[in-house]
Amino acid sequence: MGKKRDVQSVNSKTMPKKPKNYKPLQRKAKKFTFNRKRSKPYDSEWQKYRRRFLYHNPNCYICPNQSQVVDHIKTHKGDRELFVNTQNHLPLCTACHNYITGKFDRHKVQLLQEKIDWINKQKEQFNNKKKVKVLPYYSKG
Repeated sequence: MGKKRDVQSVNSKTMPKKPKNYKPLQRKAKKFTFNRKRSKPYDSEWQKYRRRFLYHNPNCYICPNQSQVVDHIKTHKGDRELFVNTQNHLPLCTACHNYITGKFDRHKVQLLQEKIDWINKQKEQFNNKKKVKVLPYYSKG
């Protein structure tokens, strides 16, 4: 058929070499854009409330793990009244919160009833009869 070529010699002929003054492409880091509308509710007042709420509700509402997140049962989507509504808060561990957020809250229309049903079902599985201690939310003004 013809001569068999050495693979090493073929690669050295076909692959271009870097020029001596080669500099990799310097991409500028994107500037972080601060979305004021989205992050405004999470101010220092919220951080204080969150700390107090998790102090008084140390365990996850669903499982026996330690609570680390204050979840909004009904997503607020920037609505301040719903955001500070203390009846809308649940103490959750990170694992439960991430599962619930991914499964029920990340839709155009929140699957609220399915979320509540799932939470109650999981509570029964863990035989958790814990109730949430509701604290007042101190709002400005």
